[in-house]
Amino acid sequence: MTDGSAEMMQYAKKIAREAREASFHVANLDPKTKNKILRQIAARLRRESRNLISANRKDVEYGVQTGLTKALLDRITLNEKRVGDMADSMEAVARLPDPVGEHISRWRRPNGLVISKVRVPLGVILIIYEARPN
Repeated sequence: MTDGSAEMMQYAKKIAREAREASFHVANLDPKTKNKILRQIAARLRRESRNLISANRKDVEYGVQTGLTKALLDRITLNEKRVGDMADSMEAVARLPDPVGEHISRWRRPNGLVISKVRVPLGVILIIYEARPN
C-alpha cells in the first residue's frame, strides 16, 4: 500500500470499530430518538455542505492528477445537489416505520416451545463513498 493508503485503512478500521461500539447503544433507542438523530444528521449535512464540498475538491484534484476518467471524476464529485440528496435520503429513512421489535411470525413446537421471528437492529453498515454511480 502506498500514498497513505495504509493510514487510510487504519483510519477506516478505527471508525468502523467506534461505529460498532456505538451501535450497541443505538440499538436500544426508541424510534422517536433514532429519527431525531437521522434528522440531525440531515441538518448537519446541509449545514456543512460547503465544508464537505471543499474537502471533496481535494479528492477530485488528486483524481485529476492520477488520471481518473471524466466519468469517474464526475462520480466522486460532490456539489450542493448531491449533498442535499444525501440529506434528503436521511430524512426519508426517518419517515419510514421502525421495524425493530416487530414480530414477523410465531409458532409453537410440539414440545410447547414458542418460537418467534422478531426484527432486530441490523448492526453497523460501513459505506465507503468510492466512485459509485450517482
